[in-house]
Amino acid sequence: MKNKDKRINSAMMLSLKTKNWALIGGGVLFVIVGFYFLHLGSMVLAPILLSLGYFVLIPIGVVIR
Repeated sequence: MKNKDKRINSAMMLSLKTKNWALIGGGVLFVIVGFYFLHLGSMVLAPILLSLGYFVLIPIGVVIR
């Protein structure tokens, strides 16, 4: 019974490696730069950067192993 509990606990853990943190950090950087461009009034570049950060880089950083 203990082996099964260990497997469940280890499967539930979120283990992020350097590649994951780099992708998440890149996503956060895209979001920050996107908000900066939004502040400047860019209605083309800002949504692209924000979308890439929020919907591509950060989720890939969390999901990829």
